[in-house]
Amino acid sequence: MNWGILKGLTVLHGIILLLGAWGGFVLWRRTRFWLPRYVHFLALFSFLIMLWGFDSASVDAPISKEGPVQKVLWTLSLPAFIYALFIMFGGHRAAFERRFGHKITCPHCSKSVKVILPVGRQKNESVPISDLRCPYCLELIPNPIHSADGQAQKV
Repeated sequence: MNWGILKGLTVLHGIILLLGAWGGFVLWRRTRFWLPRYVHFLALFSFLIMLWGFDSASVDAPISKEGPVQKVLWTLSLPAFIYALFIMFGGHRAAFERRFGHKITCPHCSKSVKVILPVGRQKNESVPISDLRCPYCLELIPNPIHSADGQAQKV
C-alpha cells in the first residue's frame, strides 16, 4: 500500500477526532455539565498515588529508565481515566436530562416518567402522541409536557 495514502488517512483520522472533540465540548457547554467536587478529589488522590509510586520506584524499574515527559504522562493517565469513567458512565447524560428533561406522571400506571423534548420543540408545544410511551406500562402518554395547571415540570 502506498505510504501517501496511509498518511492521508492518518490526517483524516486526526481531523475527524478534532471535530468529534469540538462537538463534545459544544454539547458539554450547552448542557452546562460540571464535575462534582468529589471527582476532583478522586483524581487528585490518584495523581498523588501515581506520583508517589513513580518517585519510590527502584532504579532498575522500567519506568525509571524513561524520561521526565513519559513519567508525567503516566502520572496523568490515572486521573484522566477517572474523569473519563465518570463522564462515560452517566455524568453527562444526567446533566442533559436535568437541563432538557421534564418529569411527568403516567396516567395509566401512576409512575414518574422523564421526558426529553425532541430537538427544535418549545416547552409550550405539545408532543405528538405517537412519540411518547411510558417505559413501565408501554401505554401512550397523551400531551405529556403540560401538567394540570398548564406548566411544564422541570426534572
